[in-house]
Amino acid sequence: MVCVAYLPQSYKLTLSLAALLLPLLAGAAVAEDPDVQFDCDPTVVCRDITPVDFSLSNPDEKIIEATMRISTRMTAGATEDLTELVYEIQSSLGRIDDFSPRTKLSSEYVEPIQIIKTVGKNNTIGGSVNGTMAAPIPLPASAHPVASLGRNEHDSVTEEMRKMPAKKPLIISGTFSQRQGVFFKFKQSNQVSLEGIKSITCSFIVPRDWRGDYLLVSCRADGQGSRYFIKGIYPCGESRFVVGLYLEGDLEAKQAAIGLADRQIALQRHGVSFDAVADESESDSEKNGLQNAAKLLRRFAGNHR
Repeated sequence: MVCVAYLPQSYKLTLSLAALLLPLLAGAAVAEDPDVQFDCDPTVVCRDITPVDFSLSNPDEKIIEATMRISTRMTAGATEDLTELVYEIQSSLGRIDDFSPRTKLSSEYVEPIQIIKTVGKNNTIGGSVNGTMAAPIPLPASAHPVASLGRNEHDSVTEEMRKMPAKKPLIISGTFSQRQGVFFKFKQSNQVSLEGIKSITCSFIVPRDWRGDYLLVSCRADGQGSRYFIKGIYPCGESRFVVGLYLEGDLEAKQAAIGLADRQIALQRHGVSFDAVADESESDSEKNGLQNAAKLLRRFAGNHR
């Protein structure tokens, strides 16, 4: 056994660092960082939901509605380490008219919290006198005079109040880019699971002759993990999709949307990353095929395209 006191200072420093790093390395080996994969519908059918009053005031436009399903799957780590899902939908169709789900707050308490407080008050008056009376001559017994006076009162007041429980955000949603995009943030909660399928519904104001187009959908997951032995909240999954849209009952626009989906699937099979339909100067044939399919679908986007 080597005595640490006789080791050089450099060896002592090495042993100290090893003693600090071993627990961290052991913890990193046991706790696996979360890893998330996303999936999304490649094509979505749209319904015409234009109200009569909107048509009367906007004869050149209509309102369509699309519902997308986004699937989240954890391939590593624990579910409780997943803290947030962020979805962004960017539209070139037109202004976003409405979206769902809306911002939602939740609490683990189903009823207001009842607080009961009892205040007590005591009022006591009392006294006693004890003593031994002596006589000049012996007496057969000692006399011990005792006197006492007392009063004890107890009053209690009960105060009762109800307090609304604190709520935490379960879903946060809103628009950006002058209502050309919409975002959704799903927070970790003991009420729902972040894994599984989330349905997102958006309605758009489009030209009256609109028949089809596409959306850009971005997905990101944040979770508790470690980077260089530092624990914190880090991105643990990211995906982007091009979603083809077509009007209900329009077979020609539907075939164009399916063609866009097939090109996207071909990209994924070849392991080629893409940033939606951006960077048209890219010479990759698969990306060019996706861009051409997107342009083909946009022919149905209406008269102002």
